Amino acid sequence: KRKERNLTRAELAQTVGCSQRAIAGYELNERKPSIPMAKRIGAELGFPWTEFFEADENEKEEAEE
Repeated sequence: KRKERNLTRAELAQTVGCSQRAIAGYELNERKPSIPMAKRIGAELGFPWTEFFEADENEKEEAEE
């Protein structure tokens, strides 16, 4: 989504108030943002902030089966 809007990691990080390294971690699924940060990124890029956490829920459901 960031690249679709022609934003660099640095530009997005500055806009939402975090580091470029944090943005890279979120994009690579190495870390999850806080809920307030997920909301800021989602609002900036135009997607539901809950998308950051949907993979976790799917994995949890698969593990319970």
